[in-house]
Amino acid sequence: MKIWILQEDVNNYEHLTLLDGNNEEWIKFGDMFKGDQLASNWTPLKLKLINHDGKLKRGDMPYLSPGKPIFTKNAVERLKGVLEGNVEVLPVDYDLQELFIINITNRIDAIDYEKSEIKYGDEKRILRVKKFSFVVEEVKNQHIFKISNQLFGTVFVSDEFKKKVVESSLEGFKFIEVWDSEE
Repeated sequence: MKIWILQEDVNNYEHLTLLDGNNEEWIKFGDMFKGDQLASNWTPLKLKLINHDGKLKRGDMPYLSPGKPIFTKNAVERLKGVLEGNVEVLPVDYDLQELFIINITNRIDAIDYEKSEIKYGDEKRILRVKKFSFVVEEVKNQHIFKISNQLFGTVFVSDEFKKKVVESSLEGFKFIEVWDSEE
């Protein structure tokens, strides 16, 4: 079993930004996605394309902000089985295609702290992880998740999630292997 960090392929696929991208709006946006349910009070975010002179392709996972993935309708439909029960799929207001921000609500404490190499900040908050190790029982059947005490950042996915992305020929996804249970 492997665990992967999910990222956007920022070198090859489009980037988005908040339509009203002032500092205050970005701070408010960043504070929203802590793993809490948002759907009941959700107002679709207004997004716009960052112009790169047509050098970047349109994919199924454009870049907006780390730890806050955006998926096309096609990606949401194809990944439905690995998303259900782990995320909220929230619509955004974007003129060029139907997109959704993925609010990861599946927060687990799955790190094997003895085998990982971690730098901590105040209140035992994880600042950086040099080497990840996970507790197999905790990550088994967890297809998309965040770590409990690192809610704003890294999105982790399973082999099954990655396999569905590849089989579905979804574009714009990047996977970085961070752990293999066989090692």
